[in-house]
Amino acid sequence: MEFLFRKPQFSKKLTLGLVMLVGYLILFSYHVSSFITSPEANTLLKWKASLDKQSQTLLSTWKENSSHPCNWVRIECNEFNSVFNISLGDLRLRGTLDSLNFSSFPNLQFIHMPNHSFHGIIPPHIGELSKLSYVDFSYNELSGGIPTSIGNLSTLSFVSLQQNYLSGAIPDGITQLTGLNSLILSNNDFNGHIPKAIGNLTNLSELDLLENELSGHIPATIGTLVKLTFLKLRFNHFSGHIPPQIGRMTNLLHLGLGGNRFIGSIPHEIGMMKKLELLDMSEKNLSGSISSTIGNMSSLEAIYLYSNQISGSIPQDIGKLYSLKSLQFLDNNILGSIPVSIGNLVNLRDLHLFQNNLSGLIPSSIGNLTELTYISLFQNNLSGNLPLEMNNLRKLEDLQISDNNFKGHLPQNICLGGLLTRFIAENNQFTGPIPRSLKNCSSLRRVRLENNQLTGNITEAFGVYPNLYYIDLSNNAFYGRLSPTWGQCHNLTSLKISNNNLSPQNL
Repeated sequence: MEFLFRKPQFSKKLTLGLVMLVGYLILFSYHVSSFITSPEANTLLKWKASLDKQSQTLLSTWKENSSHPCNWVRIECNEFNSVFNISLGDLRLRGTLDSLNFSSFPNLQFIHMPNHSFHGIIPPHIGELSKLSYVDFSYNELSGGIPTSIGNLSTLSFVSLQQNYLSGAIPDGITQLTGLNSLILSNNDFNGHIPKAIGNLTNLSELDLLENELSGHIPATIGTLVKLTFLKLRFNHFSGHIPPQIGRMTNLLHLGLGGNRFIGSIPHEIGMMKKLELLDMSEKNLSGSISSTIGNMSSLEAIYLYSNQISGSIPQDIGKLYSLKSLQFLDNNILGSIPVSIGNLVNLRDLHLFQNNLSGLIPSSIGNLTELTYISLFQNNLSGNLPLEMNNLRKLEDLQISDNNFKGHLPQNICLGGLLTRFIAENNQFTGPIPRSLKNCSSLRRVRLENNQLTGNITEAFGVYPNLYYIDLSNNAFYGRLSPTWGQCHNLTSLKISNNNLSPQNL
């Protein structure tokens, strides 16, 4: 028996009808979906409604008739139309984060919300963002603590919460974020200690805890952060010794420890930081001497050791810091002379050694420092004549050498560059006339030469100084009379010239 299979026959009308039906269903489903708002869009719209009216105006593209927020301002989505970036920097929005349910964004990777007026707390459900890698709430008015749930964000690489009103302890959970590159918590009210497990963050390149209320010792485990380039701990209440393990951080560019309560000496291991550009250990209780290993820090551009109890002499090795631009050792107990090797620092702009116990002469090699703009050597025991080479310093704006035992003449060309604004040399034993370059030094603002043995006829020694507001020439041996040109110094509020040998009409 033979069976025949026959292909079903459909009419052309039936086939066309089926095609139209399928097309209609597709079109219908598209239109229906356009009116179904995604949970992400709903969350963002709810949050927008909680902000003030001006903020809502700035988010005018966030509308309810959108199925997803991918075309909204400052919102980015992935290929599946799911939000992965909320970037609202600098819109100056005002409100709280309370209505922003972060758990609605399963694919969120970036939160960029600096420079707003957000207040209130950081919602704890931020810890549900398992893909989050970047969060920036800096420069807001947030308060409360860092949610402990932050320890769940294993993919986090960047955290910036600086310049808020956040408080409480740094949660231990933050030390579980082993992929973290930057942790910036400066300018808040955090208290407590740096977690001892901070050493777990071996990928950290920036740790900024500046200006908080943190206390306790710096844990020795910090030495394991060998990738760190910026360590900023200034203006807290840290105490104890600076751990020598700090020298292991050989990639550091910036080390800021000033304004704390550290004691003891500067660890000589610090000389291992050959890439360091800024060293700040100012305003503490550090003692001991400056280690000669400082000369190994060949990249150093600024060194601040001021307002400590450092003693001993300035090592000759300081002259190896050829990149140095600012040297500030003021307000210590440093002894000895200014090293001749200081003349090697040809890029130096600021030299502040005042309020120490330095003695001896200013080395003539100082004349090599032609980039110098500020010299402050007052309140020391320096003596002798000022070197003639100081006339080479054409960029000087501020020269303060008062309260020493200098003698001889003042440098005649001290204002040859025409930039000098402040010239302070009182309470020395200088003799001779006023430097001739001062007559045309119209940049002067403040001059103090009192209590010396300066001589000469001052009738023609001074010119017109449009910016000068204070000058004291008293207790010297000047003679002559005051020139009428002083009347053209319109900003002058104080002219002191008593106890000289001026003509009677000026008395």
